[in-house]
Amino acid sequence: MMTWYLDDNALTNIPGNLFKNMNNLRQVSLIGNQLSFLEANLFLHNSLLLTLDLASNFIQQFDVTVLRNVSGLKQLYLRKNQISIFDESFVNYVNKTPSLVTLRIDNNLFDCSCKQLYFQTWVKHSNLIEHKDDLRCHQPHSLQNQTVAGYKRPLFDCYIKWVLVGFAAFVGLLLVVMVTYRLRWYLAHIRFAALSVAKKLVEIIRLDECKYDAMVIFNSKSDHDTNWVKQLMMELEGGDYPNINLERPDERVSYFLIVSIELAFCFDNVNFALY
Repeated sequence: MMTWYLDDNALTNIPGNLFKNMNNLRQVSLIGNQLSFLEANLFLHNSLLLTLDLASNFIQQFDVTVLRNVSGLKQLYLRKNQISIFDESFVNYVNKTPSLVTLRIDNNLFDCSCKQLYFQTWVKHSNLIEHKDDLRCHQPHSLQNQTVAGYKRPLFDCYIKWVLVGFAAFVGLLLVVMVTYRLRWYLAHIRFAALSVAKKLVEIIRLDECKYDAMVIFNSKSDHDTNWVKQLMMELEGGDYPNINLERPDERVSYFLIVSIELAFCFDNVNFALY
């Protein structure tokens, strides 16, 4: 049986092929080094590994795929690291490894936010985890130093908040639909007027010379408004009565709806300005 002890050597990295030819490797101890991660293929050829001790390092995330070919692991020590989250793949590995009898993951920097609720449930019901009282929350600040198995779930942050956000979004959408429906004729008229103006402008561009001095599209059934438009055009043309085309695009729209007057003035070489 082969055993490797590399404790307290200030190691920052372990080469991925270090244990490649050690098929009989049973125990690896790397306590008290400065490791922040493990190469994914480190134990690819060590299916008979029984003990792995990584205590007192600087590991921030333990990728359980490093143990994907190790099916008979009995002891795993990850205590005193800087791990904030043990993801569901780690939980699944532990649950599917019946040979595991010792698991130490205490004294890490546990994240107890909503995304870790599955982990809290697992910690509560697992009989494998040792020193559960030393599994304490590091974040969020409101739960700091509370035990992972014993802290009260932040129901507002995890559930009610999103219910309220969803409800507010629904109400906002409903209001938009109601306002749109109530103003549907006005919106339809604005769309119609815009398309009409665009169509007229295209026609003007295609002409060799302008047919009108100005084109006005407006919405009104009042002769007073029509006379006002004519007077405005006379003032803009310097007192001369212009050659003007007046159109009322949509007779169905209410009398009181006033749409901004669209003016297209034609100058030399069919240039125009839109006001």
